Amino acid sequence: MPPVMLPWQVSERTGIWGKVKDADEEVVVIVGEWPIPYWPSFGGEVARADHERLHIERCFTDYLLATGKACYDSLAEGPDPPDFIATALDGSTTGIDATQLTSSRRIMAEAQFERIRAAMIRQPRDRLAKLRGHQIYIWFETEEGTGLPRTRKPEEVDEVVKALCEYEPATSWLQAAEDGGFPDFSTREADIQETGSNCRFYAVDFRDAFPATDFYMRTGFELALGFQTLHAIDDAWTELARLVEQKDKRAIQNLIVTVGGPNRRGLAYPSSLVLFNAAMAHVGLPRLAPKHLEEVIVHSWGSGTVTQVYPGPAKVFGPLYQGYVPPFLVMRGE
Repeated sequence: MPPVMLPWQVSERTGIWGKVKDADEEVVVIVGEWPIPYWPSFGGEVARADHERLHIERCFTDYLLATGKACYDSLAEGPDPPDFIATALDGSTTGIDATQLTSSRRIMAEAQFERIRAAMIRQPRDRLAKLRGHQIYIWFETEEGTGLPRTRKPEEVDEVVKALCEYEPATSWLQAAEDGGFPDFSTREADIQETGSNCRFYAVDFRDAFPATDFYMRTGFELALGFQTLHAIDDAWTELARLVEQKDKRAIQNLIVTVGGPNRRGLAYPSSLVLFNAAMAHVGLPRLAPKHLEEVIVHSWGSGTVTQVYPGPAKVFGPLYQGYVPPFLVMRGE
């Protein structure tokens, strides 16, 4: 799967799909991703109820846009369970719960990445000056390969922050791309930095535009997660089945599952969309058999697609949007 390029000409996400050598097993390898920020968090979190309401409201807004039909008249907080009580135009009520489809193999990496991100945004501007105009890809090496450090001590975050602040990017290996060719990845190794806790990183410079993010506005650069994970082609459905089992309670009638939406800190990781799209394209919709849930809907935040996966037969509404990165107008004069 080719990288998805951002307006500033670096990749938003990169992955590989194929079969394991000498085995009839289809897999997806996620190589890296840039978490898309939807609101300034500055290291804080929105309340859980507000976050869940946002996901439910956005899902039903996209359903309204796709079908012209409103799903409910009002939405009020529930006794937990359910998260919310929806009242329809005819006065009937429905218990609704909201959750997110994520990758359990990437959650710890994302949390560690966000700790480093939060620490960087607190640094004085003069410490970050060398990184301006670049996107930094960061990952960790373990004995098993690309992964996470075995501990997550504050001093390890401090070590990474210190190394980043002292780093002076050298991106000459990208010169071929500027001339219309491909980057010379064979020389990129010279710019890859490594800390004592096995954190590694390198830089790519911006072109044509800049990120309209609170992180960039405060630091002059952006951070991306270079963490690599291998997944079975149906990993998304395994996770979906776990969520359905977890939420299958008598008080809940409808379950809204968001894919690729922002977490409570406002960051949306595209890797969950990669896994969802791979499962949709190569496996088809999953078979679910909840005891109490009457409807399970998967909502793709980026495209606005609303998919009713239970009960069958499945119904798909959308996609509505071509992308979810704010467009940039580039004007060239003579």
